Amino acid sequence: MRRVPVKREDRPAIFYKTNGVCHVCGRKLTFDDYGGGWVVDHVEPHHRRGISSWPNYLPACVVCNGLRWSYRPETIQRILRLGVIANLAGFHSKNSKVGEKIREMYRERLVKNRLRTLNLTGDKRKREKALLKARLADLDKRVIKRRQGSDKWWDAALDQVLAKDTDLKAAYDEVMRHV
Repeated sequence: MRRVPVKREDRPAIFYKTNGVCHVCGRKLTFDDYGGGWVVDHVEPHHRRGISSWPNYLPACVVCNGLRWSYRPETIQRILRLGVIANLAGFHSKNSKVGEKIREMYRERLVKNRLRTLNLTGDKRKREKALLKARLADLDKRVIKRRQGSDKWWDAALDQVLAKDTDLKAAYDEVMRHV
């Protein structure tokens, strides 16, 4: 079965099936940002004989579409459950060895994904990897320090740290684009 490009005239019907939000995460999408901010996701994946027509399509943000791959709904639910557990342990509990390990694994994955998009080799790749790891580790420490003695959630502390360091925010945003 050959993939068929989404017809331009089908995009509005697909987009408005969910009132313009990603069917995975619920993020608000912008219709004019097709291909950049949102894409068409197959409900039944192409490789499992899912049809390439608008009844089998839903809008998804680029990040969710990339993370969803072709997992079945049960697998996505398991991943989300594990993600909730990991998120609580890694980003909402304080001074946890498990949390430290989860954040380390998260940083490693971000670095790996970013390096894949850069197509660097040899020493350039090693330098960029070391720089990314150091920046993300520094960010982690700064956010933890910001949270000490407070009930701030990870995201609020992260926002405060990034608001004060525009270079770090730019680097973080670039890495997160390639999650």
